[in-house]
Amino acid sequence: MSEQFLAPTQLLGIGVGKELRPHRRARVYPGAFIAGAILSVTLFYAGLGTLRAMDRLPPPPVSDTWCIDRRFAWLRENPNWKNAGLIAEGSSATLRNLDFGVIPPEAQQRGVANAAPCFLTVNQTRRHAPDSAFTDPIHLQWPETAAFTRFVWKEARRQGADLPPLEEEDTHNSVLDDGRKSLATDGGRSGSRINHQTGFSGHAIPVRNVRRGVLPDDLTLADRAELRSGKEITTTTPLLDAITQNTSGHSEGYAVGVPRTYAWCSGSYKPPGYSAPPSDFTAVTGWGQIYPKVGAPAYSNPDGSIIVANAKTYVHLTATQEWILVQDQAKYGITGAHFVSNFSPKATAVEMRLNTEPDGSAAIGAPPPGYNDHFWLTKRGTYPAGSVDGVYVQMEMRTTDPEMKFVANVGADWWRDATADFRYSFVNNPGAGMSNWVELSTQWSTLRFYSWSTSKLLTDPPPPLAEPKPAPVLVRRLASTSPPCLSPPKARRSN
Repeated sequence: MSEQFLAPTQLLGIGVGKELRPHRRARVYPGAFIAGAILSVTLFYAGLGTLRAMDRLPPPPVSDTWCIDRRFAWLRENPNWKNAGLIAEGSSATLRNLDFGVIPPEAQQRGVANAAPCFLTVNQTRRHAPDSAFTDPIHLQWPETAAFTRFVWKEARRQGADLPPLEEEDTHNSVLDDGRKSLATDGGRSGSRINHQTGFSGHAIPVRNVRRGVLPDDLTLADRAELRSGKEITTTTPLLDAITQNTSGHSEGYAVGVPRTYAWCSGSYKPPGYSAPPSDFTAVTGWGQIYPKVGAPAYSNPDGSIIVANAKTYVHLTATQEWILVQDQAKYGITGAHFVSNFSPKATAVEMRLNTEPDGSAAIGAPPPGYNDHFWLTKRGTYPAGSVDGVYVQMEMRTTDPEMKFVANVGADWWRDATADFRYSFVNNPGAGMSNWVELSTQWSTLRFYSWSTSKLLTDPPPPLAEPKPAPVLVRRLASTSPPCLSPPKARRSN
């Protein structure tokens, strides 16, 4: 039937129906949305229930901290730890640094398990050692694992724990004596072995083999401790000082002119993947850099100098687990220039005053405004491709004028070979990293950098850090202000 023949009432009904449909849709849409939401939530929890029934759920993020969550997951996956006669608890100092090898055999027969997570404080454990035993930065970085275990064991016994006694001190000391007697022969073997290898520019440096994890009888735990009070850190060994200089947040000041977005703006920086050189690289260079300190008055005396002495670079051999000295300032000297503070490729380096002193040290001029002092050992250290897995750099510095307020750090670059040219793409010389900023003074200060992680360094320290006797107490005064830096890394530096 044509619309023109419809009755008026029919036409009215059609119009009214068309007007009412949007209102009905307004009621249907919210209902459908609510029903869909309920269905989605139901399906989500049904899926969780299914995964739970299949035992496929991941461990709950108890703390949103990887270390704790993974530790709890391990405990869940290895339920037999509950049957152990001895269960260790504590923070990551316990997790990483216990050595069950020193525990009496009768205790080991009862079963032992290290159930410690991370980031627990001393007051969160039932039995605990004194707070000073866990004070940062020893936390995560205790240098003598067996001694640490003995200390915690004895402290637990003192507080009433039902644990058997450890071996007598006389036996402990005789073990050390045997280790000391072996030094004379170990050095000769390592030296002859390295000298027959080709491709090295250095020579073997035998490390004193005091047995790993055992402290000499004249060196107590208190002697090895590193204590922190406010903005000061007191170190008593070169090893602990090296750790301080390579732990983020431990700079003594900050450098004027370093862009806030550079990864090394606040100090210690180790680019991922470069603790060891690329497999086809065969050279390395240790370097240092000096900047005016943020917040200090500008220095303008042309006669002021920074003295650099005893710069050395060591590399670690993968095959023999030995450290080799490949660069020595006494043998090669240093060179360098004033580079613009941000190492812009558009700026030209300025000649730097550099004089070699009678004792072999180098006196370099203070950096002019907008520039730094950047210097390195003149001849690159070399090694066979694929033979090295780490580098350690050490230099001593001081100023000649107490009015000089500068900060410095040291680092290393891997080089393709002994003569490769510098490229701004850094394909020929990727950086291994650098240390924290150290404030210079008229007193000598030793600056140290290592490319390894701290945990790896503690297992096999380079010769300058392996001396078992304590060094003079050194106080590092950390920066009193927050770093003028941003977190996104944009690392670059040149030599």
